[in-house]
Amino acid sequence: MRDWVEKFETGEYLREWRGYSPHWIGGLYCDSLNINEDKYIHCMGNFSGIGDVEWWVAAELEKLSNEEQDELEKICRYKKFIDNEAKPKELINKLSEFFDCEFYHIHRTGNEEILKFCRDAHNYRELILKNSKGSRDETTIKLTQTDSPFFIPTYDEYNDIMLKKEYVENKINYVIGFKQYLDGGTVEIETIDGKYYIDFRINTMTYGSFYDRYPKNGVQPITLSDEIIEKILEGLELFESEFYEGVIKNVIVKIKEMSL
Repeated sequence: MRDWVEKFETGEYLREWRGYSPHWIGGLYCDSLNINEDKYIHCMGNFSGIGDVEWWVAAELEKLSNEEQDELEKICRYKKFIDNEAKPKELINKLSEFFDCEFYHIHRTGNEEILKFCRDAHNYRELILKNSKGSRDETTIKLTQTDSPFFIPTYDEYNDIMLKKEYVENKINYVIGFKQYLDGGTVEIETIDGKYYIDFRINTMTYGSFYDRYPKNGVQPITLSDEIIEKILEGLELFESEFYEGVIKNVIVKIKEMSL
C-alpha cells in the first residue's frame, strides 16, 4: 500500500476541506492568480502517476489560525468561481476565432492572462461609453443598457460581493465541512457550532445516532434538538462538495427518514 493511501485512511490526508479540493490552491493543473496561494502551498500534496491524486495535509491545516483558514477558504472559493463561472466562454470563443486558433490555445495562456485581458477590455468598453455620453442613437442606447460581458470581479471585489450577498440573503451556511470515514458508514458534519457525527455503519446497534465525537467504544450518543437537525439539513442542502456530493444527498434522505 502506498504511503499516501494509508494516510487517507488514517485521516492525515484529506480529499476535501470545507468543501474544496486542494486543486484550487496549487493543484497539478491549476495556475496561480497571485492572490496569496503560495502562502498555503505547504497545506497540500500530490502524487502524479497513473491517475493523479491531490490531498490536504490535515496537520498543516490545523496549524493555521482562524483568520488564515478563512483566507484559504476565500482563495479556493474565488478560484473555483473563476474556473466554473466567471470566464466568459463567448469571449474566449471569439478570441479563438480572431486569432485563428483553437479554444484550448486561449486557455493555455492561463487564467491570469485571460483575466487581465478581460479587465482591459472592460475598461476599454467603459471608455467607449464615456466618450459616447450624450449620444442618443439606437446603438449607443443599447450599449448603455447592456451589462459588460468582460466584467470579472477581482479577488477583493468578489469577497465584498459575497459578503453582501450572504448578509442580505442571511444564508451564511451552518455546515462548513463534511467527511465520510472508511469504517462502513460514519459521517462527520462540521458546523459553525462544532462537529457532529452520525453512525450509519452497517449492522451497528446505534444506527442513525448522533455523537459529538467519533463513535468508538465507550462514546455515548447525544440527542439533538429539532432546531439543530433542521439547521444541519439546510446546511447540507447548501453545502457544495465535489467529492461527497452523492454521499451528502444520501445522508439528507436518511436524516429526513429518521425525523419522521
